[in-house]
Amino acid sequence: MKEFYQNLKRKREERNIGLDEIHRRTRLPMPYLKDIEAGRLENLPEGYQRLYLKRYIQEIGLDTEAVLRDYDVLTGKFTPQGESPMAPEGEGEPDTAGELPINLDAAHKYFWIAVAVLAVLAAAYFTYAYYTSEQNIQGRDIVEIPITQLVEPPQAAPANPAGTPAGQDSSLSANEGSQEMTPAEEINPEETFLVVIQALERTWIREVSGGKDTTEYILSSGTSRSVRAYQQLSLRLGRADGVSVTVNNQTRAGFGAPNQVADLLITREGISRQRILNVRNNPTGEEPAQENAAGE
Repeated sequence: MKEFYQNLKRKREERNIGLDEIHRRTRLPMPYLKDIEAGRLENLPEGYQRLYLKRYIQEIGLDTEAVLRDYDVLTGKFTPQGESPMAPEGEGEPDTAGELPINLDAAHKYFWIAVAVLAVLAAAYFTYAYYTSEQNIQGRDIVEIPITQLVEPPQAAPANPAGTPAGQDSSLSANEGSQEMTPAEEINPEETFLVVIQALERTWIREVSGGKDTTEYILSSGTSRSVRAYQQLSLRLGRADGVSVTVNNQTRAGFGAPNQVADLLITREGISRQRILNVRNNPTGEEPAQENAAGE
């Protein structure tokens, strides 16, 4: 029995065929090839012994049917009718149609191809989702909430026919609130004055000129606005710390905290009155600041 396998090895060597060459062409593991030549077919996978032996015989150029018949005689599988045990195809060995088990190199390659395809699909999905989200955001209208909805309404001061003493805080008097605007042709240029409003932070501002001419706008940080005022100008600043005001080449800033609103009354002489208002639902959790009035 041992001479049968030694004869196979000798035939291979006579043809100058190396085991490495057979391994490369058949992808049979090298230990299995060595077991075949040593007659240790029991070390081969169960059900694949005859198939691996057949591939080995084909690679060394021998008559496959004749060698397998000798193998059957030696192992006691030879039938009296001379039929090959392989006649009922698939009987005694797996139905592989002469194919080897799965090629691991090919499986590895296909695995990474599948991973790359999945990665591309995932990137495409997230890109589409981001684009859709941006389109939805751009389609929405952004509504500015006036600061007047957040400011506590000041208490009206009692009427004082004699006027308000200097330095005392009060609401606009009846005279101030109902002051009529002087026609443009009657305005003396010498009675006007220039006010420059500089935004230190993005701030909502309301201007009241002449007691009833009201303008509301938002200044972005770093921008400014120049106003030519007549007699007086009232300003409400959405952020008391977000604006600097220049009158007569004198600049003032820092009228209060970021969460406070400042009311300013400006005349030719400068800022004649300053009042600080608190904002509802103070996000800082600090105690509400007291109203502060200052006159210049």
